[in-house]
Amino acid sequence: MIETVTVKKDNMMLFTDEQEWCSKCQADRPQVRDVAGRLSTIEAEQQSYPKAVAAEPFPGQADGR
Repeated sequence: MIETVTVKKDNMMLFTDEQEWCSKCQADRPQVRDVAGRLSTIEAEQQSYPKAVAAEPFPGQADGR
């Protein structure tokens, strides 16, 4: 049962007050869950970024100085 939930809209991760045993760190840790559609939303946002364009040196600086 989830009693309290917080949705951080900037990264769309779900944090609960429930604790879960972590075998790697040997401690109870807060549960963290991905919100449905998170990965596809990230991919769609990254596809909307402008494409990178190679920079050209300023005139007279082609030799790297």
